[in-house]
Amino acid sequence: MSGVPPAAAIAGLLLAAAALAFGWTLPAGPRPRNARLWRVGFFLAAAAAAGGTFFHAGLRAAALWELILLVLGATAGFFVAAAITQPYSAWLGAGLVITLAALGVQQSPLPAHNVVFHLAEIAALYCLFRGARSG
Repeated sequence: MSGVPPAAAIAGLLLAAAALAFGWTLPAGPRPRNARLWRVGFFLAAAAAAGGTFFHAGLRAAALWELILLVLGATAGFFVAAAITQPYSAWLGAGLVITLAALGVQQSPLPAHNVVFHLAEIAALYCLFRGARSG
């Protein structure tokens, strides 16, 4: 791993597992609204986090990073498309606020900023999951 702390890779793996679990366990049927959009969003988030796990574990390929960013953009697109067609939920709002705060931490010079970001995103995805279920 050539000097890369393993904590970021482990936190990324936890994030991938959480996103996969949220997508997998989202109830099927007429509720939540746009269940397919939510599921695709969670599965894309899992894919991005899995890619990030490899990146933080030492596979520092520029093409991998660009793919991760592309998948993250698609993830956001699916989540926004799913969220805008259902009634507002405090859970959805909390997911957005946590994500924005986590992004601030992730861009900061704080030690272990990537670890904190990944763990905060698990909480944000949980909020989105709860918000999706309420729709």
